[in-house]
Amino acid sequence: QIKDFFSIVATAGTNMFLFMVSGQADRTSEKKNRRRQRKIFDDLNTSWQSPWGFNEAMLDVFAVDGIASGHGHHRHKEAWIAQVTGRKAWWVAPRAETEHFSDWWKPVFPYKNLSEYEGNSPCAWLLQEDLVPEGAPIQHCVQQPGEVVVLPAAWWHKTCSIDEFNIAMGQQG
Repeated sequence: QIKDFFSIVATAGTNMFLFMVSGQADRTSEKKNRRRQRKIFDDLNTSWQSPWGFNEAMLDVFAVDGIASGHGHHRHKEAWIAQVTGRKAWWVAPRAETEHFSDWWKPVFPYKNLSEYEGNSPCAWLLQEDLVPEGAPIQHCVQQPGEVVVLPAAWWHKTCSIDEFNIAMGQQG
């Protein structure tokens, strides 16, 4: 099952994420692909457990990506992610006191009006550090294999994989 997932990633040439609600009970009604995905998570879940403070009713995450791929600015409920192999650059910032929303009621990154380049390239700030807004409460780190990043709910973050092959796994609230 995991071999199939890696084959899809190699063919697509992009980052891929699997999401699965932990402890999903009704397995008889799942479609074939959902059962295969559940099998991947069942196999993975035998080798790790949630950190203290996180529960089993969260959304499981399994991510495989390559160099210069990642996610632009976004936020969600609390999360933790363990880097299994490869390194990932992170930029994180707390929720702003004043929220702004797009025409689609999506929250808008509050610390800078992002250029189209910054909005479309998760690695823009790694390639051009002068794009990071000065004075904003943004922190940057590089997550190494074996390290875990824990994000509070509603914190802004963006990531950029900086190695050819990256695997991470974790959970979102």
